[in-house]
Amino acid sequence: MKNLNWKSRALALLLGIFVLASSMLMPASAATKTKAELEKEIAAADQRIKDQEKKIAELKSQKAGQEKLLPALEQKVEDVEAKSKLVDDEISRLDASIAEIKAQVDVLNADISACQIRIAEIDAQTAAKDQEIKTMQTQLMESLRDQYMNGPVSNLQILLSGDDIAEIMMASEYIQRKSEHD
Repeated sequence: MKNLNWKSRALALLLGIFVLASSMLMPASAATKTKAELEKEIAAADQRIKDQEKKIAELKSQKAGQEKLLPALEQKVEDVEAKSKLVDDEISRLDASIAEIKAQVDVLNADISACQIRIAEIDAQTAAKDQEIKTMQTQLMESLRDQYMNGPVSNLQILLSGDDIAEIMMASEYIQRKSEHD
């Protein structure tokens, strides 16, 4: 505070010298100010200086208060940056996990497509076999109906019904296929 008083006195002295010097340089009408007027101006200047010093003290006090808050704010910034890094790391880990899962999904989709193709092939084979079974059932039913209608025919009768060796061979092959078929 002594420094401020010394400074304010020095400032007041300089102001006084300035006023004195300016009064010498001013026209005669300005130089005719009375000592009371000059003292009044000096008092007003001193008051302005005191007001400015008070404002400076208030600003320094505010600055000190703000400086006390600065370490806490810096710590909060560091904490936020650390949390941000953790979040970024977690995002990176999750992105990698998502990419891995997408690759697995792609593999599974390829397997599903292959299975669907295989199922379609099996369905086609099943339909063909079903048709073959129906055809065989129809033929068997016709054969049974023929046997019922015409009576049973023995293999020997079929062989003996041929007129030449070619017909006997054909009859033999017919008997063999019919027994395989039946």
